[in-house]
Amino acid sequence: MMYIGTSLSRCLISLGKNEVQLNQVLCIITSTKAENIEQYRKILLTYIGVPAMAPDVDLERESMWKIGLELWDTGRIHQPRLVADAYGVGGTEYLTRHIPELSKSVLWLHVLPINTNATPAVVAAYEQYRILDSLTK
Repeated sequence: MMYIGTSLSRCLISLGKNEVQLNQVLCIITSTKAENIEQYRKILLTYIGVPAMAPDVDLERESMWKIGLELWDTGRIHQPRLVADAYGVGGTEYLTRHIPELSKSVLWLHVLPINTNATPAVVAAYEQYRILDSLTK
């Protein structure tokens, strides 16, 4: 299963708790606006250094730092605010208005593959998978 995250701070916590594995993350859509690695590092330090961000979480800060940098280094931090001018409104505002799943109530979006195999057995198995997946949520 692959995931798209909707909050950098909350996704860092989730990844630190191993709720989702780093290799399962396609990207994280964040409301940050870091134009370079130096700005991004300052944001990470702020998130990791603020106990109020997750008072019930006692994660190793170095681990969260490494996760955050790995996400940046592999191009998995998507910042709509960097392209806000193209939308005419704040990038995050535009996305949450047009894609309600990106609201603050959803942390991870599941990315389901599209079946491109027309073999009847594969089509049937894929449809059964989708049914079972929806029933277990």
